[in-house]
Amino acid sequence: MISKLEMRGRTDHNCHMKTSIRFAVMLMAIVMASVGNGVAQQIELYPINQDGKTGLADRTGKIVIAPQFDAVKLDENFGFLSEGLGRVEIGGKCIYIDAAGKQVVKEQFDSCFSFRDGLASVEVDEKWFFIDKTGQSPFEVEIDGPKFFSDGLLAVKEDGKFGYIDTAGKFVIAPQFDSAEPFSEGLAAAENDEGVGYIDRSGEFVIGPRFFSADPFSEGLARVEPQPGGKSGFIDRSGKMVIAASFDMAFRFSDGLAMVRLGTKGGFIDKAGKMVIPPRFDAREFGFTEVFFRDGLALVQMDGKFGFIDKTGKLVIPAKYAGGDHFRGGIGMLLAENSAIFVDRTGKVIWEIK
Repeated sequence: MISKLEMRGRTDHNCHMKTSIRFAVMLMAIVMASVGNGVAQQIELYPINQDGKTGLADRTGKIVIAPQFDAVKLDENFGFLSEGLGRVEIGGKCIYIDAAGKQVVKEQFDSCFSFRDGLASVEVDEKWFFIDKTGQSPFEVEIDGPKFFSDGLLAVKEDGKFGYIDTAGKFVIAPQFDSAEPFSEGLAAAENDEGVGYIDRSGEFVIGPRFFSADPFSEGLARVEPQPGGKSGFIDRSGKMVIAASFDMAFRFSDGLAMVRLGTKGGFIDKAGKMVIPPRFDAREFGFTEVFFRDGLALVQMDGKFGFIDKTGKLVIPAKYAGGDHFRGGIGMLLAENSAIFVDRTGKVIWEIK
C-alpha cells in the first residue's frame, strides 16, 4: 500500500504465527514445478531436520536434498525454487542452490532473495544490489532493501524522487514521484504533491492522484482510501469507485473475495460489495500481512486460534492452532503444540515435524 504518509516495505513472505514460534517458517511445504513429457507436474518437498541440520524430503519421507543447511529460505509465495534456484543458509550466509542441492552461485551473501526475471536482490555489508545467475551485478542502482521487478519494471529512488527501471537497469519512467508501488495488471500506484493515483507504463497518470492511499490492482479492482484516517473502498481500472469507501480496512481480491474489517471483526465481500461472509473473525494487527483465499481456503483467526474457512465461510479446518500459513498446491501448514503439521484441504494430516 502507498499513502501520503509513508511507503511501507514488504517482507520476504508473510506467515501468521506467534513471535515465539516464528522458527516454523522453514517448516512449510515446498512445492516445486517440474516438467516431464511436456506436462507440468507438482513435486511436494518438505523440510526435514536431522542433527541440527535442514534438508528436503518428498511426501514418502525419501530424502531429496540431504540435511546440511542451517536453514531453508522460502519466498513470499512460500516456494523454494524460483527460476530454478533456491536459497539456503550456512554459517550465517545465504547461498543459491539448484534442485539437486548444488551451489550454483559461488558468492555468499549476508542476505539474498529469490530470482525474478533473471535477477535477485542481495545484501553485502549492509549494501543492497542486484545480481544475475552468474553472481555478477549487471548494473548499479540504489535500493534500500530486497526488491523485485514486477511486470518487468522496478521503482527506484534517485535524487529524492521515484522512477522505474527495466531489467537492464535503464530508466524507462523518469524519477518524478514522491513514492511508487510495483506494477500490477498494467498499472502502478504513484504519489505526487496532489495525492496518490495510478500510472501506466508510459508514466502518465491514467487515474488521477486524488487518493490518500492506494494498493495494487488485483482481479481488476484496487483498494483505495480517499481521505486520511477515513474508510477504504475499491475502484475499477477506470478509476470509478465501484465499492463505496465504508470499511475500516480492506485487502486485495483473491478468488473473487476480499477480506474487510468493520470495527474489530473481519468478513469477506464479493466484487459487488456484498458481505458474503459476515464479520466474525479476529481483526489481527500484524502489519500488512494479507488475508486471502488460496486453493479455495483462507486462514482466519477466531478467539486467538487459527483455522481455515471455505468460500461459504464454513470452518473446514477447526480454529484450534497457534498459527499457520496459506494453502499452496493443495497443502496448508498449521502450528500445533511443539510441532508443525501439513494438511490437505479436508484437514487430514499428511506430514508432521516436531
